[in-house]
Amino acid sequence: MTKFTVRTVAEDWTLQERIEAMYRQLWPRPILEGQPAGLYATPPWETIYRRWPQLQFALLDTEGRLVGAGNTAALPWAQEAAELPEEGFDWAMTTACQAHDLKTPATALCACGIMVDPAFRGQGISTVALETMLTLARAAGYPSLIVPVRPTAKWRYPLIPMAAYLAWQTADGLPFDPWLRTHVRAGGRIVKSCSCSATLSGTVAEWIEWGGMPLPGSGPHLLPGLFAPVQIDVEQDRGLYVEPAVWVVHPVHSRDPQ
Repeated sequence: MTKFTVRTVAEDWTLQERIEAMYRQLWPRPILEGQPAGLYATPPWETIYRRWPQLQFALLDTEGRLVGAGNTAALPWAQEAAELPEEGFDWAMTTACQAHDLKTPATALCACGIMVDPAFRGQGISTVALETMLTLARAAGYPSLIVPVRPTAKWRYPLIPMAAYLAWQTADGLPFDPWLRTHVRAGGRIVKSCSCSATLSGTVAEWIEWGGMPLPGSGPHLLPGLFAPVQIDVEQDRGLYVEPAVWVVHPVHSRDPQ
């Protein structure tokens, strides 16, 4: 596996803009620009850099190119894995930010995002990012890394419920989804699907811009890159997207003495 340098935003604040530029390039625009509309009033994404600069990191190659990145947040969570909520990402971000501001001690690390530059995929960078998160959790004394995973191939099957998609397997019994396979191979345990990990809203005009296609009538619409249909209500001038995800838990083990 190629070696990469890990640097946190706390070590170099210029990395924040480079990481965010990669998100803008790779993630669907509704995920980045939609308004939170679920049970939780999810704080703005960029606040994680202010609250936990030491937990946001870049992976750099020998020439200093940004080849991957990871974002995490610390939160209080000590329940059974099966009790992780359906709200997934929205719950994690809201809980972590509230706990930080109230100075409530954190007991777990939550992965909020991992990205790999498409030009560098296939080099084990996503595994390095996961290992970096486990190292951060270990250093802080957290027993678990919890992850509301966005399965990378789910957008190809937007009409399949996440619970059904989660049951799909390869011939060797591993998850059908490549990103879930990476988590399992890294020691993660798939717990369950979470049906409303992120709930996002926008005007019809915004959804037309984000999706790059006309939306002339009310009803469910399939837009590129999304995991499920967007519910468009022309009369109310509103589109609502509820994204499912998958809860994965990674135990954080102490390193064996060298």
